[in-house]
Amino acid sequence: MRSSKSSINERYEYQQYIIKQLEKDGYVERDSKHFDKYSAMDPDLLLKFLTQTQPKVMSELKKMYGADLKTFIVNSINKAATDKNNSILNLLKNGVYVDNNPNHKLKLLYNKPATDYNPDLIKKYKANIFSVMQEVWVDKDNKERVDLVIFINGIAIISIEPKSNTQGQNFKDAIKQYKKERNPKNRIFLFNLVNFAMDLEQVYMTTKLDKDKTYFIPFNRGKGHGVDSGAGNPIDKDGFGVRYMWEDILTKNTLLELIEKFIFIQKKKIRIVEVTIPKKSIKNRLFSHAITNLMPFVKF
Repeated sequence: MRSSKSSINERYEYQQYIIKQLEKDGYVERDSKHFDKYSAMDPDLLLKFLTQTQPKVMSELKKMYGADLKTFIVNSINKAATDKNNSILNLLKNGVYVDNNPNHKLKLLYNKPATDYNPDLIKKYKANIFSVMQEVWVDKDNKERVDLVIFINGIAIISIEPKSNTQGQNFKDAIKQYKKERNPKNRIFLFNLVNFAMDLEQVYMTTKLDKDKTYFIPFNRGKGHGVDSGAGNPIDKDGFGVRYMWEDILTKNTLLELIEKFIFIQKKKIRIVEVTIPKKSIKNRLFSHAITNLMPFVKF
């Protein structure tokens, strides 16, 4: 059943609606009690994915580390991700060596195979676990609660603060929340790939929180054509302008594609996202628009 904007009466109903749309694409909703704020992971789900897709290596590691295996793997990923020239993105793309044994490399996700010729790769690709949590406490003192967090194979990659226009709030309130009420030093904001501030009509994004210095850029499609074109999104018959988020951007295949083609260029502590995607796709239009709006703020 297709909901309309008028049926979204508060922020909580909105995030529930988003979750239901993601579940249609195969997402699993997880209770926030499974979130480890010190690693920005869902360790149980991470271990489930690794055990299902790489049983041989996991069996060897289990013999070595026993009951400490989950903690060992989480700590190994954390250590690798915090190395000067590394990141969670790089580990998602290339895997991680958990110790000095060259055979103990773990893949943290499997991209969609280009062909159907390798059944094992297809099986592993299908074993990727996409999940979402709501109302997630992300700081040690339980003072900062993020509305929605998206994970791939137990690793947090996206935070979302949705606001409902029908209750007098919009994306600007979400941006203010990120700038004023979120500590950039919390592990989730150091590790995840992107943070979205969105309402029912528009979306803004940032890849790096820095209090009041945080740059949010539009992640909208634009509306109209030619002289009638403008910022924002066209509003559909149900009153939504951001349906593309759950119907395209946050779908499993799109996220895997974006992770595969993400390139972070670090200069003067400002991260620029460059993505190469077929020109006619919505993803290319969105990211091109985002990059264009970011460039005036960047000084090399």
